[in-house]
Amino acid sequence: MYPLRIFVILFLLAFHGCQQRPEGMPTTVPCQITVLKNGVPMEGIDVSLHSHGGNGTLSIMGLTNAQGIAKIQTHSVNYKESGAPVGSYKITIDKPVQLPPDGVDDSKLSGKELNDYLTKREAELEKIRVVPQWLTVSSSTPLEIKVEPQTGGEQTIDLKDFSNNP
Repeated sequence: MYPLRIFVILFLLAFHGCQQRPEGMPTTVPCQITVLKNGVPMEGIDVSLHSHGGNGTLSIMGLTNAQGIAKIQTHSVNYKESGAPVGSYKITIDKPVQLPPDGVDDSKLSGKELNDYLTKREAELEKIRVVPQWLTVSSSTPLEIKVEPQTGGEQTIDLKDFSNNP
């Protein structure tokens, strides 16, 4: 009885929290995106893949590590799998930045004052932005990747090639 109890406990511990693969979850293949700036790896860059028909309930994304590599994962509700489904995707990249508070209470500004203030803040934000804003939106990014059944997908993006607006 004692060895059976140990086996049951080990079995439960081994499989505790394992998520069952959701019905309709596509098969994934390895996919990674490397992000550089002037050849130097960029850490902390959010990388997302967007299919031309939309991803439905899937999120296909990764975050770059110290070597600038984002290993893409596909998420569906409470389930995630390494890699991306086979297909063609637009790539968006972003590294959110924030301006420090400036003490202005924008709720007390009139319409024109508010518009001028927001325009000024956006210009300040653009100066510190690491990734050009047009690469953060799927409708304006020129970045694309094709994830193949046998080889998966791999791409390197150097931000020096995208320093100007298209």
